[in-house]
Amino acid sequence: STLSLVNINLKKLSQLLDELAVNQFIQVHKSYIVNQNHIVIRKSNEIVLKNKIAIPIGRKFKNTN
Repeated sequence: STLSLVNINLKKLSQLLDELAVNQFIQVHKSYIVNQNHIVIRKSNEIVLKNKIAIPIGRKFKNTN
């Protein structure tokens, strides 16, 4: 499976998140929604995906996921 980053400016991420699979995608930062199936490491301040990209966890999202 190929991982890709997508930049979507047409909707707010919260609106997009409402349209995605409920338990599969999570918002971890004001700029990032991630597929939970691709998370390999979850730290207090970031997550690391299978493709080794580190995504920061925003303060607002630290205790929500």
